[in-house]
Amino acid sequence: MEVIFLDRINFQVIDYAFVNTNFQVVIDSVIPQKSNFSVNKEKINANIGDIMVIKSKELNYIGIICSIEKEEDKGYTNVQTNDFISILDIKVKLTSYTGNMALYLYNLIYNAYISNTDAFQKINFLTIAKDYGSIAGSISFEKDTINSITSVLNTLNKSYSIGVFYNLIYSDGKISGVELHISECQKGLILKSNFKGIKNLVISSSDDQSLNKIIFIPSDDNTSHRGNISYYLLSNGAVTTDSTNSLRIKNVSVTSKIYQDSDYENLSNIAKSELLISSFDHSITFDLLMSNKVVVPFKDLNVGDFIEFITPNKTYQTMVTQFIFKNNLTQVGVTLGEYRIKLTDKIKLLSRK
Repeated sequence: MEVIFLDRINFQVIDYAFVNTNFQVVIDSVIPQKSNFSVNKEKINANIGDIMVIKSKELNYIGIICSIEKEEDKGYTNVQTNDFISILDIKVKLTSYTGNMALYLYNLIYNAYISNTDAFQKINFLTIAKDYGSIAGSISFEKDTINSITSVLNTLNKSYSIGVFYNLIYSDGKISGVELHISECQKGLILKSNFKGIKNLVISSSDDQSLNKIIFIPSDDNTSHRGNISYYLLSNGAVTTDSTNSLRIKNVSVTSKIYQDSDYENLSNIAKSELLISSFDHSITFDLLMSNKVVVPFKDLNVGDFIEFITPNKTYQTMVTQFIFKNNLTQVGVTLGEYRIKLTDKIKLLSRK
């Protein structure tokens, strides 16, 4: 597998190398994960912060170098990277907004990295494709809120199925930049646990019953809106205010929240976010053969997509949250849901939340 190194400032190619079979590429929307590579050079012409691209038809990955460790007299160098999407971890001031949610996300990224007057923070090789549609909605923040663009993306992903994806730009056959796409994630894919392309299936979940009802109770200070409003998570993953819906989950797990008059128009989105976060509290992991022609990673299935996963005992309305390629490109490790089994991942997740 060939990799290309590019300068972080001018995006010029500065080196090439090949990766041996000792590598792990992790794309994770829940917990930031580092990817590791052993390249066939004792010295590479690259520095921390530079860009590394994998040249492969099967794997779409752009990394930002965060560690370089030379293995003296062994003929190789260990390189560690963060996924390029990690640039969205930057913290900015967030304000409430009603309108096109894709445009809202576009402006956050544009202001942070394209129109920024700081020449060192500005990413000259970055563009944002305006290929998104109008995704109407609203998002609310308390006054003087500082948080990451990633946190906004996570909210928009669950509430409006918005995701951010990237690809390389080529000019005259040469790499010239990175393009971000703000798009609606795919929905509607149905995958069965007995699909022949799946192996090593493991299903785990937290010990808690997933939240499926939320009651919004008016604040004593409210003057316009004084009634309780309830939302229900249905077995197909939808959220409704209809308490008699036939798809309601009969084993009720409920919580209550106080809402202000100013929250009223956004209650539906708040409910979706709260209920869907709870509904993804499971971990379904399996290896998916890349040779299968039915569900092709990065084409039919991507991190951030919503799918229906059918097992003999239960049907999960879930989300793809992780891809892992380890030592080969013949199969990809897939994780559905936001629950994590490893203690280190649990600690990271708790800290991130």
